[in-house]
Amino acid sequence: MTNEILTWEITPSEKRKQVRKFILNVWPVLVGFVIFSLFYYVSGFLSWMLHQGIKPALSMVLYVAIGVTVCIWLFFILTKFLPYKLRTYHLDNTGITISKGRKKKYFPWNQFECFYTYRVYQSYPNYPGESMREQILKTGQQIEGQVFYLKKKSKGFLSRFCKIFVVIYSKPDNSKDVLKFLSKHLPQRKMTWSTDLGLVFYQFK
Repeated sequence: MTNEILTWEITPSEKRKQVRKFILNVWPVLVGFVIFSLFYYVSGFLSWMLHQGIKPALSMVLYVAIGVTVCIWLFFILTKFLPYKLRTYHLDNTGITISKGRKKKYFPWNQFECFYTYRVYQSYPNYPGESMREQILKTGQQIEGQVFYLKKKSKGFLSRFCKIFVVIYSKPDNSKDVLKFLSKHLPQRKMTWSTDLGLVFYQFK
């Protein structure tokens, strides 16, 4: 059997560019999402607006929008100095080797039960800002690539009460290749709202 190999890396500079591009693409939507959430979740905010009048209400919305925008652009500036770590991935017929900075580990395929492709699902389908939340998360996937959760098999009594996932980050141009490679060695399961719910531990996230 031919030993197929798939390797790639995500450098700190690549990750920094991805994050900055993501912020540039979603910051207007993110501001709108926060304002929608303010109306939807903060008890009494709407009644306060109606009681105070339209001008104070609009002033409050403006202040919130400015505050969120300032926080977003402060983070944009800080990304230039954040110490992102080099990530490397090596997949072959025996297993997967992942490194993040100085941390490196090999996982044989038989350690895993299955894998999931991270997907955006509707947490609150009746919430008017749900479409904006989905747009933000989908934009992140298009810019940074797909994320895969490899679920480890349960070992011992205590592990029956928790879930352990090894996380793989692909790149925008190799997500399909990674999915195809994983599918050859592990069964794929559909991710639902309860997949990563409960006592969950992540490795290399």
